[in-house]
Amino acid sequence: PGGHGWIPRDRGAPAGVQAVLASEDRRFFEHKGVDPLGIARAMYYNARERRMGYGGSTITMQLARMVHSPDLPRTLWNKVRESVIAMRMERAMGKRQILEQYMNRCYYGNGAVGLEAAAKTYFGKPGQSLSVGEATLLAVVPRGPSLYNPVRHLKRTLRRREHVFGLMVKQGHL
Repeated sequence: PGGHGWIPRDRGAPAGVQAVLASEDRRFFEHKGVDPLGIARAMYYNARERRMGYGGSTITMQLARMVHSPDLPRTLWNKVRESVIAMRMERAMGKRQILEQYMNRCYYGNGAVGLEAAAKTYFGKPGQSLSVGEATLLAVVPRGPSLYNPVRHLKRTLRRREHVFGLMVKQGHL
């Protein structure tokens, strides 16, 4: 498991990209790296549930954290820093390049970095061969690679996958 070559966006798993967009950043193509609506929604849910479980990070903000501050704690100051970096990334790169970077750098647990490595690790096949169900299951894992580890917590991961399926239908991906 683990290593893989870089997969260009146009050769990646289309169902995997759609599932990630539905799960992580449904307004990806509409914002400039930071989604004020996503942040407001996260603040609302955090206040309602009286815990800090929602971060409101966009895919670009997550990529900024992966590249520039992977080992820093998740504090408000670091979130602001990631937001600034994300906005700079959006000006420097196009959406497709950001998505390609994210899909190739994201950690999927069990040593798999990137969707291609995850497809090979969990299903023994290349990303382009993933079914919608397989791709959606993999899209769940980066949200919490230990929490949604399909090897150790399959039932939990499948429950989250069903939620993402619902989001994909609601958002018109399926």
